[in-house]
Amino acid sequence: MDNLYKIQVYEDDDTGMDFNSFVDYPASMKNYIAFAKDLVKYEFNEDKRTVTGVMISVGTPIFRNDKELGDHYVLFDAPTAALMVRKWMRNGFSQNSNIQHNPKDISSDKATLQYVFACSNSDDKLPSIPQVFEKMRLMDGTIFATYHIHNDEMWSDVKQGKFGGFSPEGWFDKVKVNVTKKVKMSKDKKSVWDTLKTFFDQDEASGNPAKFATATTADGTVLSYEGEIAEGVQFLMEVDGESIPAPEGEHQVTTEDGLVFIVQLDGSGVITAIEEFIESTEDVQAEVMSKMIAKFMARFDAQDARIVSLESSIDKFNAHFESISKGENFNHKGKVITVPTTKMSISQLLKNKTK
Repeated sequence: MDNLYKIQVYEDDDTGMDFNSFVDYPASMKNYIAFAKDLVKYEFNEDKRTVTGVMISVGTPIFRNDKELGDHYVLFDAPTAALMVRKWMRNGFSQNSNIQHNPKDISSDKATLQYVFACSNSDDKLPSIPQVFEKMRLMDGTIFATYHIHNDEMWSDVKQGKFGGFSPEGWFDKVKVNVTKKVKMSKDKKSVWDTLKTFFDQDEASGNPAKFATATTADGTVLSYEGEIAEGVQFLMEVDGESIPAPEGEHQVTTEDGLVFIVQLDGSGVITAIEEFIESTEDVQAEVMSKMIAKFMARFDAQDARIVSLESSIDKFNAHFESISKGENFNHKGKVITVPTTKMSISQLLKNKTK
């Protein structure tokens, strides 16, 4: 993926966040939640008319398009997210909010910011990511915001789902980042035959294949995943030595075994839809059959050798048995008895006997 950029904010310039907008479709795909009475763990309820959601999702590639870069993705890292919030509050912009990024639809008189906080499941100094957001697979350093909605019409819109989350706006720099890639696999060397590779090459003693695996996108980006490719599985990619969710959208991925899938990923890099892609040309089918036959023949060479050896043993046994029947194995030749064939009369026989 050559079109991934990291959002950059600097301490002593005009870069940073000016407004936080209530939008129907947040760029980070991390929706907010209106807490009800059954979620007493957070001490929020409908009577207080509070809404909490992700304001800055760390490590989530967000699709963007502009004249300079065209189609590309941007992401925030944890230090940048923290600096954005710090400057936002220091500049007195914390109560700046609008609706759908419309500068003429300011919501500051309808919603009041109550809390902004960074969360982490690995840093004890930060609050843990709220349980209701765990399925979003948020990364450490993600920024949450809680607003009190004191306008009846806006509160009704929130409860009815008109808004899907928050979306920060402001002035940001973009710095290109390096994504781990590998050389694209040649179709001349990979075919549907490779779908059987695991079966044939798997060590029979080991039982199951590896739990962790990688897949490669059409542009060579290496994605990692756990288990098998299926709905609900998360794809991760390595950016500057860190693992982040794969970008949202449709991707063609090729597994280590040559399987090709078309997958739809959400904002957390999780598969929401999947379709197996198989080439079915006659040439590929012929190649598959040829390799299948060769592989099976190689597998049974040992058995063929055993059969040949057994046939040789049977031949030796038969030869040995035949020699026994002829007495050749006893080193003794039996006495040969000659039966007379000349015809004689009874008187001659008696005469010979008295001699």
